[in-house]
Amino acid sequence: MIDLRNLVFGSAAALSLIAASTAGAATVNWSANGGSDGFNIEQITFAGFEADTLTGVFGNPYFHAHNSSSPVEFTLDLLLNGSWTQIFSAETASYVRDASNNLSLLISDLSFSKGMVSGIRAEGTPHQTWSTHGWHLAKFDFELSPVPVPATLPLLGLALAGLGIARRRKARGGGTPLAT
Repeated sequence: MIDLRNLVFGSAAALSLIAASTAGAATVNWSANGGSDGFNIEQITFAGFEADTLTGVFGNPYFHAHNSSSPVEFTLDLLLNGSWTQIFSAETASYVRDASNNLSLLISDLSFSKGMVSGIRAEGTPHQTWSTHGWHLAKFDFELSPVPVPATLPLLGLALAGLGIARRRKARGGGTPLAT
């Protein structure tokens, strides 16, 4: 015999677990998606995912100037919902990897419009002989957007609870038959 309280609370617990759509994470590896180590401008594309935050860049990729009289402006774009969208820019006159040009130190929890991310493009201008380096180990971590619960899920829960109540009534013999 099914205890109605256990059925209702069990159904509610199961629905709350299903409904709790927690955000996950996705990591994009630059070189595994065809990106090279040093370049002036390069882009990679990959199977997309819904996201709204670049939580960090790892592997210490950097951009630099070849001389202090010609600083380099670096931009980082995402292929967001099918269009390239700039999410970060910085300028440096430094030639060595330091806090002014190391993406691992410059980018953390960078928010952007929620959408389908399916590419990353990096560019250092003016184009000098390879204005970026150290990208072979670069990894980009994104926070995935939570998936909304379908509107029919609560209705399914109510239907299951109703079936449980009907079964209990039938088992007790006190249920009223449905009109035919």
